[in-house]
Amino acid sequence: SLVRQVQDIIAQKNRDEGEDVDYGKLSGHEFKVREMEQQVEILQLENNLAQARQRLGEMRKISYQED
Repeated sequence: SLVRQVQDIIAQKNRDEGEDVDYGKLSGHEFKVREMEQQVEILQLENNLAQARQRLGEMRKISYQED
């Protein structure tokens, strides 16, 4: 099913990005760069989630109006 395919893609992506990094061995600069990159990714995901919730709300609003 489509749901299973998406779950498999997400799982594969998580495995690919799941590199084992010893953050204690990174230089101060490299650590800060990775920290900022992670923060940017989190903010992007939060924005995408907020947009998806808004779309879902609009869809439900239309659905309720039709009933």
